[in-house]
Amino acid sequence: MENRNRIREIRKSLKMTGTAVAEQIGISPQLYYDIERGRRRLNSKVAGQLSDILKVTTDYILQKTDINLYDPDSEIELTSKQVKIVIDGKLVNKEEMDFIVAYIRTTRQVKEERK
Repeated sequence: MENRNRIREIRKSLKMTGTAVAEQIGISPQLYYDIERGRRRLNSKVAGQLSDILKVTTDYILQKTDINLYDPDSEIELTSKQVKIVIDGKLVNKEEMDFIVAYIRTTRQVKEERK
């Protein structure tokens, strides 16, 4: 999905018109639709305003990520290859990560058995 299509799809999913979004940003509907169609570049000020209006991060709008972190309640799944955990200034190694995962699984199992 291209940047311009992402903006349009998000807007439509929120059942908003381009004119309504343009009014909230303070630009003309024509300029907004030109941005949405990729005919005009998206500047940082407008990207920030769109982020707030559409409830997505600017990185999500600009397709630097496919994960929308705007909503703190949204769930994301990360693998140990995507994230590095540092404790007390030291990187958690694979052996320690395996131990952490085993601990969490055991704790969850015990809780389930107590129900």
